[in-house]
Amino acid sequence: MNNAKSSLKQSPSKLDELRQEIDAIDDSISALFELRMSIAKEIARQKIELELSTYDPAREAEIIARLTEEQSLEQAARTKALYERVFELSRQVQDMDALLQTPQIPR
Repeated sequence: MNNAKSSLKQSPSKLDELRQEIDAIDDSISALFELRMSIAKEIARQKIELELSTYDPAREAEIIARLTEEQSLEQAARTKALYERVFELSRQVQDMDALLQTPQIPR
């Protein structure tokens, strides 16, 4: 019984330690995501100059293939789902930036 109480006392500190690790990872992901969206805006400007669409399914497939090539099927499915959302948000940023960069015709 004493052993059980001892392990229960250690569990919250281990849980807190794991949560701190997750918090640090989340902070890194958030900062990298912000950087990615900033670069997506720059890509939008380049695509406007080159008259390219914001949607490039071949590029998206290439990225997913690169990221998932050494992952298990289960992890690859999660990575694919995550990046499909990231790509969607990137396109939204690019589309919005493209609208802001397009000269307005006076009415």
